[in-house]
Amino acid sequence: MKAYRLLKSLVVTIARPLVLSAFVAIAAEAQNAPATTTTTTTTTTDSTAQSQTTAASQDQAVQLSPFQVNANATNGYRTDATTTGSKIATALVDLPLTVDVLDREFLDDTAVTGVSEAIKYVAGVSYMGQTGTYDTDQFGIRGFHTDEELRNGVYNPGVSDESNIERVEVVKGPAAVLYGIAAPGGLINYTTKQPFDTPQTAVSYTYGSWAYNKLDVDYNQPLSSDGSVLFRMPIGITDAGSNWKYIHDHKLAINPVLIFKPTKTLTINLDYQFKRQTGAFNRGGWISESFPALNGVPAHSTQPAAVYAPYIGAQEYGEAGPADTGNFERNYGQITVEQVLNRNERVQALFSYSALAMYDTGHFMGAQAYPQYQFTFNGSNLPPSDIEMVNDDWLERCHFTTEHYEVNFFDERDFGSWHNKFVGGLQGQQCTIYDIQFYYAGQFPSTFPAINAPDAQRFSFQGNPFNYVPWFSFIDPNLSEEFTNGVQTWGAPDVYFTDQLSGLDDKLHLLFGLRDQSYEDIHERKLVPEVGAIYAITKSISAYAVYSKSDISNGIATGGSNAGNPRPIQSAFGYDAGFKVNLLNDAIIGTIAYYDVVKNNIPYSDFSDFVGPGGKVIGGDEILGGQAESKGFEVELQIKPSANFQVEMQYAYDDGKDTKDGPIDLGANLPGAIPNSLTFLAKYHFSSGPLEGLEIGGGGRFTWGLTEYVLPSDVNFGSDNQPGPTRDLMAFIHYQMKIHGRRVQLAVGGKNLTNDAYVISNFTASTPRNYFASVSFSF
Repeated sequence: MKAYRLLKSLVVTIARPLVLSAFVAIAAEAQNAPATTTTTTTTTTDSTAQSQTTAASQDQAVQLSPFQVNANATNGYRTDATTTGSKIATALVDLPLTVDVLDREFLDDTAVTGVSEAIKYVAGVSYMGQTGTYDTDQFGIRGFHTDEELRNGVYNPGVSDESNIERVEVVKGPAAVLYGIAAPGGLINYTTKQPFDTPQTAVSYTYGSWAYNKLDVDYNQPLSSDGSVLFRMPIGITDAGSNWKYIHDHKLAINPVLIFKPTKTLTINLDYQFKRQTGAFNRGGWISESFPALNGVPAHSTQPAAVYAPYIGAQEYGEAGPADTGNFERNYGQITVEQVLNRNERVQALFSYSALAMYDTGHFMGAQAYPQYQFTFNGSNLPPSDIEMVNDDWLERCHFTTEHYEVNFFDERDFGSWHNKFVGGLQGQQCTIYDIQFYYAGQFPSTFPAINAPDAQRFSFQGNPFNYVPWFSFIDPNLSEEFTNGVQTWGAPDVYFTDQLSGLDDKLHLLFGLRDQSYEDIHERKLVPEVGAIYAITKSISAYAVYSKSDISNGIATGGSNAGNPRPIQSAFGYDAGFKVNLLNDAIIGTIAYYDVVKNNIPYSDFSDFVGPGGKVIGGDEILGGQAESKGFEVELQIKPSANFQVEMQYAYDDGKDTKDGPIDLGANLPGAIPNSLTFLAKYHFSSGPLEGLEIGGGGRFTWGLTEYVLPSDVNFGSDNQPGPTRDLMAFIHYQMKIHGRRVQLAVGGKNLTNDAYVISNFTASTPRNYFASVSFSF
């Protein structure tokens, strides 16, 4: 053990100066070489990597960074390349992976109000709710839960504002080789807007149902005539109500980005994001806490809420009261330095810092029933005397910071008829958590005041922010690193590499990867491999297969006979196999994939000892289950028969089952695994004639089969299941024109047009039919 700690300290000692040295190289390079005078002008449809170019030598053409995606690699909803699946810019057709990319045009057409809304257009992905404490969205991908969200390829545990997002990318399958501790189902990466070398300002205002107001300003301005200094600052301001009673949202998001190219070979990117969100946090819908199943709809389901509408009013109650308030403030900063070493080699170093301060008062409202009553389902009527409403109030606050560093090395060269791309590097991370503190207003966990349902509108909320008393403090035991007084140590850095080899007249593409992953809490290291290949059988059809692993620490046992000892590592492995097609001269492109992912040593919580001595939450001990498996197939097609018409369609079948030996959960559907999901989006653009400038489109999501959001054994949190088919349809109309040479667009649309009520995550129901209208212009 002493030898291990000595080795760890040695590696950390070496890794930190590597990052510092890369930054120090800025000054030396800037003093010895003149600023570049060569720039590349790109379009503004996808600005993820616009104008981030460097030159390796005076006689070499300006090249785009291999760590960025070409801005011109977007054609409508189609995107030709990504960095998410391989860490370096790679054509999607050459990757033996399933990667879904929702570009800015797609996000604008669907009028999304967040990443979670965009994800519903990716088949096989479910929204699992939001963790208010960490300001983090949670998703289910191929049946496995994940909250590993990336921002430009860097782990960032925070929900970004849609105003600064350029693309949302979903990698399906294990991706631990590139990004470390990652869920086996996949991960989500969003790339943010980057500066480009053409002055442009875009302003957009959107108004929607429930007093939704959103103002977006996107200001881009080169600060030098030669393009060596570029600046961009997206700003988003939101003021919105909600269909949930007492829920309201006020948000300000600012993301200034500065790119500085002091020499032909050196690029510095300074990226800062500030987000402040106030209002009442939406923790979920009105919950039927104790009701038996109504007409086959399980207890805890939010779907019967419409039945109770005569009692609780037009708006549904959530976990919020009239005096509740929340305040989330997040600061994120990142510096990235990229240095061209020669014609073939580059090095990139980056450091990021994220800080979240959260203060939130919550209010749980539910229905209390008495077992002696016989409940009946009779149209829209229930005996009012059989229903009583209950409520309790609490206060929650925390501070959470993360620091992340990387050093990446890139080498691209030919070996005879074979072309090779290599990227490798070091990655390290440190987290600091100030105690997550909970207070309650004297109602929990003892008695609940009850009010008959007809009197629900005259609720007497007992919560008072000045009367909250301490309940417990909490350090998250599931974070997979070593903590000392709430501080996660840097530990030994992870070392990784991936290599892409192309040959046989560019028909064969091989992908290799290996990561040396550190698990500081249990003082272990594991090798995580990935290997894949794709071969062009014909000009139109390529076959591919990929195998990869991922491992997550289960930490130290907190109770039982194994207390104080490491639990076995949670390991997963999976493979994909399928075809990528390009038919009818690019009219139809897509992927057909079969996958099988197996996960071992799955933990679940024993809540019998949730709160320990002194009010300290220890969460009980996590008992290790056996195994879960998710397998299925996906079909993803992008159809573009003409320049004016495009359709994106996806279908996914997911058979995710709990296969551990627990008798209660054995055979249960994995939480969030959607058996069948179909999504589509279509748009037609009139480019001539009397309707020139008009765009009409629409899309939606259909699901069928039983979707469960918690396992049957998790009785503490109920079971929000979706037993039947769901549909959510939207449509939009855009009209583009020019006024005094400025582009102006008017848009109207609607979402959930059929007004369907269905469960979208645990304790959360769908949003009813809603409409929006927007106007945007650029100059």
